[in-house]
Amino acid sequence: MINSIKPIFDKNYIPIGFATDDNFVPYLYVAMSSLISNADENNNYDINILYSKLNEHNISRLASLAQKNISIRFLDMTEYMNKYSDVWYTHWNYSDAVYYRFFISEIFSNYEKVLYLDGDVIFNCDIAELYNVELGKNYIAAIQDISQQMQNYVGEKYRESILNIKRENYFNAGIIVFNIKELQKISFFDNCISTLAQLKNPVFQDQDVLNKVCDGHVKYLPYNYNLMWNCLHYYTDAKDRMPEATYNEYKEAWKNPKIIHYTGACRPWKQPWLEYSDLFWKYARQTPFYEEIIYNNCKSETIKDVRGIIKNVIQRQKIYLNYLKCKVLKMITFGKAKEHYTQKKDRLKLRIKDYRQTLRGKI
Repeated sequence: MINSIKPIFDKNYIPIGFATDDNFVPYLYVAMSSLISNADENNNYDINILYSKLNEHNISRLASLAQKNISIRFLDMTEYMNKYSDVWYTHWNYSDAVYYRFFISEIFSNYEKVLYLDGDVIFNCDIAELYNVELGKNYIAAIQDISQQMQNYVGEKYRESILNIKRENYFNAGIIVFNIKELQKISFFDNCISTLAQLKNPVFQDQDVLNKVCDGHVKYLPYNYNLMWNCLHYYTDAKDRMPEATYNEYKEAWKNPKIIHYTGACRPWKQPWLEYSDLFWKYARQTPFYEEIIYNNCKSETIKDVRGIIKNVIQRQKIYLNYLKCKVLKMITFGKAKEHYTQKKDRLKLRIKDYRQTLRGKI
């Protein structure tokens, strides 16, 4: 049984869920600082931080952000996560904390809706704007994943053949408004767990599951409520890989971002020269973590970084060998087989380029 929480305020409250661990606390603190700086004093912000590993010192530092209209509570997810430990599947550098979203309808069952927000963001507006969107009968409100709009993006074939979700319907799970009452009607938590078990090894883990469960019941919001900044900074050929109208809409949102989501290999604390990094540092300077963030990112590469680079080099080499194989088969086959290997060769060529960008982001 998952314990639900009750609203801490009587009226005008906006329930918010974040997730973190000790390593990510400095960045979450910056994100929360930007949220509070843009908050309306007439609203009450009911912030709940979900965690499994968080020391008392970091809890104290995050709790210090509380104000008259800013409540900060901490929810230990360890017991719940351990109960389903055999189900969670993770890869890359993610932890099983990405699955906290599955528990939203249970934890916030006493609310009508709730915002769930990633911590690698900067808020450039009052978050009430996002919370107050009309959901109707939709399960959630979210923003189209701009990276998935590119041809030959990571996981494209998986999305099409396994998830069976159209490119334009795939959303990013970093910024979501959950419609609690509607989710309860479909036993959201159980639905997520069973879907994860069926998918077994989803490419984008919880995000793939949420897309599968919510497909057809999503209210899509403008890109500026989840401006995934890596699309321009990381994929220099993004314009050529997506529909012109989609790219133009994204570029228009870039001019007036309400929430900047620092997704991908590029990070403002690693590449402070990139556009909109300055907004991160504007708030970071005002936090007790400013020097710590600088120190951590000026240190020599850790063993973890080196392992990540080696892993990417090996993976790129495998893709390159597969690319050469398809290049040869394209030349010696005919008809549909030739067309198949031509398309596969082109997809692999883009994957090689993407891995080259990954290595540049890490080195």
